[in-house]
Amino acid sequence: MRALLAMPAGLQDRMFDGAQLARLRDLVEIDTERTVDDLAEASDDELDAVEVLITGWGSPAVDAAALSRLPRLRAIVHTAGTVRHVVTEAVWERGDVLVTSATEANAVPVAEFALAQILLAGKRALAQEHRYRRERRVGGAAAAEPGIGNHGGVVGLVGASRIGTLVAEHLRRFDLEVLITDPVVGADRIAALGATEVEPEELYARSDVVSLHAPDLPSTQGMVTRELLALLRDGATFVNTARPALVDIDALREEVVSGRLAAVLDVHDDLTPDDPLWDAPLAILNPAHRRLPGQGAAPDGRGGARGAPPARRRGGAALPRRRLGAGRHGLTSAIGPSRGPWLAMLTRSGQRFPSCRTTPPTTPSTIPAAPPDEGDPMPAVRLSDVAQDAGVSLATASRVLNGSSRVPGRAVAEKVQASAAKLGYVPNAQAQALARSRSGLIGLVVHDIADPYFATIAREVQQQVFASRSQVLLTQTDREIETEIRALRSLIAQQVDALVLVGSHRYGNESDAAISTLLEGFERNGGKVVGLGQTLGVGRTIVPDNAAAAHELATALIVEGHRRFAVVEGIAGIPSAGDRTGGFVAALTEAGIEPELSTAADLTRDGGLELAAAVQEHLEHSPADDQPLCVFAPADVMALGTLGELRRRGIDVPGRVAVAGFGGVPGALDANPSLTTIVLPLAEMARQAVDWVLGSAEGDSAAADEAPTADGPDTEVPDAPGTDTAATDTAATDSARATQDASADAREVHVRGDVLLAESTAILRSGA
Repeated sequence: MRALLAMPAGLQDRMFDGAQLARLRDLVEIDTERTVDDLAEASDDELDAVEVLITGWGSPAVDAAALSRLPRLRAIVHTAGTVRHVVTEAVWERGDVLVTSATEANAVPVAEFALAQILLAGKRALAQEHRYRRERRVGGAAAAEPGIGNHGGVVGLVGASRIGTLVAEHLRRFDLEVLITDPVVGADRIAALGATEVEPEELYARSDVVSLHAPDLPSTQGMVTRELLALLRDGATFVNTARPALVDIDALREEVVSGRLAAVLDVHDDLTPDDPLWDAPLAILNPAHRRLPGQGAAPDGRGGARGAPPARRRGGAALPRRRLGAGRHGLTSAIGPSRGPWLAMLTRSGQRFPSCRTTPPTTPSTIPAAPPDEGDPMPAVRLSDVAQDAGVSLATASRVLNGSSRVPGRAVAEKVQASAAKLGYVPNAQAQALARSRSGLIGLVVHDIADPYFATIAREVQQQVFASRSQVLLTQTDREIETEIRALRSLIAQQVDALVLVGSHRYGNESDAAISTLLEGFERNGGKVVGLGQTLGVGRTIVPDNAAAAHELATALIVEGHRRFAVVEGIAGIPSAGDRTGGFVAALTEAGIEPELSTAADLTRDGGLELAAAVQEHLEHSPADDQPLCVFAPADVMALGTLGELRRRGIDVPGRVAVAGFGGVPGALDANPSLTTIVLPLAEMARQAVDWVLGSAEGDSAAADEAPTADGPDTEVPDAPGTDTAATDTAATDSARATQDASADAREVHVRGDVLLAESTAILRSGA
């Protein structure tokens, strides 16, 4: 596999040490002494063989012209943060180029630097040091600065970006009030960080320290105005680890040089030798971020531009350059023995890439090791091959095969699909995920897929998700805490867009807290969470009114003439079962009836068999009675197991024992006799959950569709509107009484089921 260093000369020596360059040469065919900072100047022969471009700060943009000379390109491995200066729209349109970056890894040391400076600012460390040196006596500095410390201080974060979020999470450990202003992130997410959402003016007016973490966009440039800086109280500190273009540097210079404000500038444009900031006692100028040719300010520890003056501090002493990755979170650790993800993708010559998405180097365990050498496999079919075979443009082939809502006419689409089938082309899921900022994967967690309650919901979720061109990753937990935690971690590591948890269970305070922590972190990072069956404390919830529905069922059975009842005791760790039994017994109590049998059993089919055995034993030791004993099982799977086992034991149902369940699973009506139950709108619950988790993702996907093409006389037409083909449970159609007290944005929806009286509880009145 041939790789090329597409970066300014000398950058590779600051990126890698000798051992790392040697490892790189072992993984791929590469000349680590040669770099190319202008792809237009490279020869056609050289670019024709390149399969991997390794880029960094100051690398050339990979545009359509460059791509046309890189026919074998399979990956762009960006060793810096944002790829927007390198990866153009042409790369995404091509569709078969894997892109990865070190953005997530870069955020860690920057957030730690910002945290350190915020805490030092709370201690007035810079002003104290300056005053102490000036006065040269013990006690003078401390006495002159009352209220020093971080206890009860106020920190303002401008932007809840990756770095801003990490800083907020770090600050939760301290007795500080954290304010955040961000026009995109919602108040709920900010509150989940332990912070308060405020407007910019309030943030600057109240904060002791303001730390800037906004992106460099046309709309954000100059966002820190003279007026906002003037709102900061005397002695406040301004920390900038974002980009210099976001700040009115002239206004900030005046405030810092005057001594009213302190500033920590981790990023700044190259200063002239006579800039007053060099000698401002209340300014820290970190030399880490310097400009490279054709690139914005480079993140922490990346050295300076060629020809740039040496970094300088007061007194003129040059600061040493630090090799990239020398720290714990730098790229040295990412490409050492821990198998950093972006370097792990560079497999030995002739091997395919592992199937992985962009992943931060801080979590190397999520990246599969390079596969063993299997010789020279057949080269993968690329989108460009399909386009060439079909005689259409690359953009048209991409729209047809990558799920765009704007596609060519039928004839063109069929021609592209035929070529893809003939060549065996499969769209690159990793590239699609990067282009759409979502993986298209939904994690579905159920307790027992053999239970028809969970199977019905899982089937409906699968159908709805598949219709939206997404996929479901299904896992079952068997109601075991370690299994559920491991399943959630695995799904989150697979970078699912959302998690749907079906069923209710409680494992205990400590274990429940561990699950809540996982879900909260997933939601903070942009994931969606929906619970079906119980309130999770995170995301949205669809909860049946279990107690009320069971109360209705018991009342209906009493009205039918039942007076003898058996119930299942509250099942430990399953709140829904306890609620159902509790509601059922409450209705009996109101009617002056006490259950004559209360027994324990698992909420499973096997639990139903145990319940049948307990009922038989009870009947054998009870006096004969013309009235049947009505058994309530708080789940249909348990009730069906009970019903079948009673019949196998020769006990007449419903003549001697009546059986009622809860849930409304499809098999309830097929039982012999048909099962009396509470019919929950299971399909509707599943559809509501999918609507919640896919709602905004569908909008994002549609917004990303490309413009029409001109590949023949056929005109572009939008996809035909989808139709709901899910089967409707006739018994549940009228029972989908979702009592949404609020709007579609409600965090919790309660659903009620309908009583379905069937043969299993019929009272035989022939002798009346």
